[in-house]
Amino acid sequence: KETESDPWFEINLGAEFLVSKIKLLNTDGSNQNRLSGFVMTIQDRNRVTTSSYSYAERNEVLTVYERNYSTPIVAQFVSFALPGEDRTIDINEIEVYGIE
Repeated sequence: KETESDPWFEINLGAEFLVSKIKLLNTDGSNQNRLSGFVMTIQDRNRVTTSSYSYAERNEVLTVYERNYSTPIVAQFVSFALPGEDRTIDINEIEVYGIE
């Protein structure tokens, strides 16, 4: 896989939702440490940040990351970034859970 500096991607949920949990499933195999050091940012429809989280363990193997919100947060955009040089985003799945 190709690497790049500060790779990122964004998910647009299409509308605002109250989000109670975000679950990230890492790729299997020998490259599970690629997600270490990630930053996740959640924004509402006006691009106001409603939550931001940095996973600081740069060399830890991360198989599943789950972030639960005891008080649901307003979200329309979920972005994911890997700060640094020679990084690759390689994720199996991201699940966003809302409430009614």
